[in-house]
Parts: sequence; structure tokens; C-alpha cells
Amino acid sequence: MRKRIYKGLSFACGLFSTVLASLVILGWFTQSITLIQVLPSFVPMQFNTALGFLFCGISLLATLKGKRYLSGCLALLALLIGLITLAEYVLKINLAVDQLLMTHYITVETSHPGRMAPNTALCFSLSGLALLGLQIPRLGFNNYGFIAVLGSLVLALGLIAANGYLFNLTTAYGWGRLTSMALHTSVGFMVLGIGIIGYAWGKSASRELAFPGWGYFPVGTGVLAITVSLWLALNAAPAQEITQYSLLVFGVVLSLALSATTYLLGESHNKKRELLNLNLSLESSILTLKDTQNQLVQSEKMASIGLLASGVAHELNQPITYVRGLAQIELDAHYPNLPQPVIATLNKVVEGTDRMSIIINHLRDFSRQDQQGANSQATAMELVNSSLTLINAQFLAHGILLNIRDKSSGAVLNLNKNRMEQVFINILTNARDAVIEVEQPIIELTINRRALALEFNFSDNGCGIASQDLDKVMNPFYTTKPEGKGTGLGMSISYNIVKEAGGILAIKSTLNVGTSVRVTLPISRAEKLS
Repeated sequence: MRKRIYKGLSFACGLFSTVLASLVILGWFTQSITLIQVLPSFVPMQFNTALGFLFCGISLLATLKGKRYLSGCLALLALLIGLITLAEYVLKINLAVDQLLMTHYITVETSHPGRMAPNTALCFSLSGLALLGLQIPRLGFNNYGFIAVLGSLVLALGLIAANGYLFNLTTAYGWGRLTSMALHTSVGFMVLGIGIIGYAWGKSASRELAFPGWGYFPVGTGVLAITVSLWLALNAAPAQEITQYSLLVFGVVLSLALSATTYLLGESHNKKRELLNLNLSLESSILTLKDTQNQLVQSEKMASIGLLASGVAHELNQPITYVRGLAQIELDAHYPNLPQPVIATLNKVVEGTDRMSIIINHLRDFSRQDQQGANSQATAMELVNSSLTLINAQFLAHGILLNIRDKSSGAVLNLNKNRMEQVFINILTNARDAVIEVEQPIIELTINRRALALEFNFSDNGCGIASQDLDKVMNPFYTTKPEGKGTGLGMSISYNIVKEAGGILAIKSTLNVGTSVRVTLPISRAEKLS
């Protein structure tokens, strides 16, 4: 957000410079004096000055768009305009560039027709150098500080000239008897300087540090430039020597003080931001630690329950085997002489104990600690039936109708069966709890085969989940069940198990209508090739 603000500021400044230049160029071609001069007694903006603003404005806009080649060429042209004009003044020569493109018909406070003021040429030299520097790939942090210093000098020189017009101090916008800087030229340089500083600031300011470490450089440089320029202006005007040097000393001290103050304020602001970020990071770490601790506690509980279930299963397996053995011995030894009702009863005992053994063995397998073991192949219905072994009796006890439609075409899955059974049991248990109060409870499971995966669609006509809770059901320790009836870990664990298997778990629900859970699992590699 902050960088967009700086970018928008630079864009506005570049656009202003471009529009200003275009209007003055239009004024020279159409002889519109107001566009060139503002007021008849004011200095006109020379044609080359307007060209310089056009080059700088478009260069800044091109920089924002990432067009480095175009921006660099235009910045170089602006730099050359400034340097050539300065060379003409210093060497007292005429390089025939002042009226190369336009014959000037307005020469108010102009030493050489068509030639821009020396302070104008200096500003274009600084602006062109700054814009050219922005085209260097991967420009360093401190280099942006140097560019911002150049921008602050341009801003300061423009501000001095504008103040000269405001306070009627001609020596502030004109150096000696040379061409003076125009009013709209000074405004243009103020805006252009702000655009250059804003771009460098936006590139240097990070999310954590809003105030760049070099921020005090432009402030001090700008204040010092203003002071020196004012001193030069007053030095050219009638004034007491003590006043002139007092102003210079005062300005130097003021610039150093402002630089130090700005630096300290920036450092204070950055330290405050760093402290705030560290505090937020610490709070986040504490919350993460608490969640991890809760999960470890719950894992320990689940592990204890697993050990208990395994121990109970082992203890029950022996008496069940004993009961089955007695019933089978009785049938084998006395079958011809036993009454038919006794034979039927003994057969039911054998069938019941066999079923109990299957359930107990499955419970023991399910409660093993090594659920991270190797994958194995299983069809969709093998996986569903093994999951139903532990929960189907609960459906029958509560009168829940379970409809299964298998359209898997015998597709084979390659996964950790125990862990995926845990997912299915959790989904079916949630569905059971949701429909238990419904008059005609129905749970449906539809298995569809896709090109590379199987879709298991579990749906129920239960109480559903409110829309504001739906996005949270995958979060650890979040549950919509009454207190004491859910740990809030079931869906979170299921989601991670499915994700580890390369699948997707998605949930849809409407309050008081029902819930649909879709588990998408990739079919085995061999199945894909067949």
C-alpha cells in the first residue's frame, strides 16, 4: 500500500512535468504569451527548458512502467541539455543550440535569446543524472539515497526561485545578469524533485521500515541548498556583511540540526516498527506453541486410548476363542444326537464369536502405533467395508439408513489403509451425530471413478453447519458439537491424512439441510496404466 502511494506520487509528478512542457511548447508554436510567460513582466520559459521538462517527465513515467531503455535515453538528453548550456556559460561560447529548434521572440530578462538560465541548466543536469541513475539494474539501497539527494537539490533550487518571485527578490531566481529562471520553471523543478525523491523513497522503504536510513540526507541537503542559495541571493543585493554571513552560518547549523533530527526520528520510527513486528511474531509463536502443545496432549490421549483398546482386544480374544471352541466341539461331538433348536443356537454362537473376533482383530489393527507404515493396495469397497466393521452396528442401533452406490469399476487404490479408514470412520461418525435427531436419518455414500482418481461422496440429511462455521471446520480444536462430544481434531487430522495421500478433502453444508463431504483419492499407478 505504501509503495503504491509513492508510485502514485511519482506518476503525478511525471505527468505534471510532461503536461507543463507540452503547454509551453504549444505556446511557443502558437505564440500564446500566457503559456510562455505567465505575466508580461515575468521571465519566459525557454523552448529548450520546455524540452528538458518533456524529456524528464516522460523519463520518470517510463521508469514507473519499467521501460528502462526509453527512460535512459530521455534522461541522457535532459542531462546533455543542462551540461551543454552550463558549458556555454562557463566557457563563454555559443554552441548554437539555444535557438536550434525555435527562434525566440520573447527575451524578458534573457542574456542570450533562447538560452535557459544557469540554475535551470544545473537543475536539468541534476535531474537527468538522477533519472539516468534509476535505470541501473538492481540499484543498491544507498544509491537510492544519492538519487534522493539529487532530487532534493532540484527541489531546493526550484523552491528558491519560486520564493524569489513570491518576495520580489530577483537575485533568488536570476544569477547576476544572466538569464533568469521562469516562475513556472521553478514550480516544474519543485514538482520534478518531489517525484524523484518519492520514487527513490518508495524503492527504499520496506514493509518493515517505512523511513529509509538515508532519509536525513535529502532533508539536510535541501535545507543547506536553500540556505546557500538565499545567501548568494542576499550577497548580490545591498545588505550588511554581518547579516549575510549570519544567515549562512545559521542555515548550515539549521541544516545539520534538521538532518540529525530527521535521522533520529527515522531511526525511532523504524525501531518502533521492528518492535511491533517482533511483538506480533512473538504472539503468533506463542499461539502456535499452545496449539502444538494441545495437539501433543491430544496425541498422547489418543495413543493411550489405542494402547487400551489393543489391550482390551487382546484380553477379550482369549475368552471368545474359548467360547467358540466349546460350541464347535459340542457340535462336532454330538451333532447327530442334538435337538435342532440346540444345533441352531450353537451355530449362532459360532457365527457371533467369529464376528466378534473379526471386530476385535480389526480394532487391534486400527489402534496400532505404526500407522505411518507402508502403503498397500485396496479397492474402494474393501476400504469402505473395513471402515464399516467398527461403526455399522451403531447405524443399525439408531435406525440410520446407509445407502452405498459403488461406481468405482473395481479401481484399486494404493494407500495406508489404517489411516484412510480413520478418515472414513471420522466422516461417518460425524454424519451419524448429525442425523441422530432426524426423523428419517439417511446417510449416502456414492463412489465415482474419474480419469485418475476415485471420488467418495458422503452426504447426510442432518443438522448441517452454519456458513460462518464452515471455513473453520478444518482448523485444529474447532468443533460444532456440544461441549464434551468432540475434540475438534477429527476433520483437521482427516484433512492432513488425505493430503498426505495425494488427495483432496472438501466439505459443503447447509444449515438444517445436510452436509456433503467429498474425498478424492488418486488411483494406483498400475491401475492408471491398465
